Amino acid sequence: MIKIDANKSLFKIVLSVLVLTIAALALGYVDYITGDVSIDIIYFIFIGISTWRTSTFIGLICVTEVVLVKLFADYYDGYTINTNLYEWNSFSYAFIYTITCLMVGKLKSIINK
Repeated sequence: MIKIDANKSLFKIVLSVLVLTIAALALGYVDYITGDVSIDIIYFIFIGISTWRTSTFIGLICVTEVVLVKLFADYYDGYTINTNLYEWNSFSYAFIYTITCLMVGKLKSIINK
């Protein structure tokens, strides 16, 4: 079950999402300018840190943002989008990023008990 920390105010949650959105856009820009060089490990680190520092719910929002940013960076970089493997790879990234987010959130809840 995904839990939102009741101690955080709405302002802090919105501010966290805003800052993480800006960071995700910056990572997408770096992904775009690097071209064929894969920066997936940076996406994993970003998702792990954002989930650890905030919550699993905000981490899942970051996963959605990262997947969208990665798709747009590949699209504007001229990556071959018309192949079936592209959809499969995109789904795989979304699945792996989601699992990473949920595992970090679970680890944090186990440690904090």
